[in-house]
Amino acid sequence: MHAWNAAGAQIRFEAASGRAEADVVVQYGALRQQGRANVGYEPDGTTVWLVRGLKRRVATTIVAHELGHVLGLGHESHGCALMAPVVNVGAASRCGLAACRVLWSCLVQPDDAKGLRLLYGRRPPS
Repeated sequence: MHAWNAAGAQIRFEAASGRAEADVVVQYGALRQQGRANVGYEPDGTTVWLVRGLKRRVATTIVAHELGHVLGLGHESHGCALMAPVVNVGAASRCGLAACRVLWSCLVQPDDAKGLRLLYGRRPPS
């Protein structure tokens, strides 16, 4: 949530007080891939699914990627992007995520933020 909130678009994730109040729920389940979400927000409730057993750094990255889908972003195959079809957080990361100390601050790349601002507009400076 922090990563997308810092992207400069006129959209903001906020933590809900409970599951019943949440518009988007992150949940573990049995999956064939590491994460899954529909592209676009669903007014009746949206679920981001994660496979069980992920390490924290990987789970954080996958949730951020799947939240990008919830926001309406598709996959980006050019250069370094959180919305790439496959995101690597290890030493082979094209985005340098392995060296990032505060992961959420490194996840949303310039191309990801640009796509989000095209969809929702730029947040006015504060």
